[in-house]
Amino acid sequence: MTRHAAFMRGINVGGHKKVPMAALKEVMESAGFQDVKTILASGNVLFSAKLEDDSKDPGMGC
Repeated sequence: MTRHAAFMRGINVGGHKKVPMAALKEVMESAGFQDVKTILASGNVLFSAKLEDDSKDPGMGC
């Protein structure tokens, strides 16, 4: 199982685009990720995921 980090940009800034961290965690878990932990209200998320085949990893296009 591999540990990952996701960095959400532009949420919970100045009271705009509010995303409750509990809701973000729930969405990540319902998508099949494990050990989901949100960092403060920053939108940053740590999670574990297991890829069946690394060649299927879509990446982020970076």
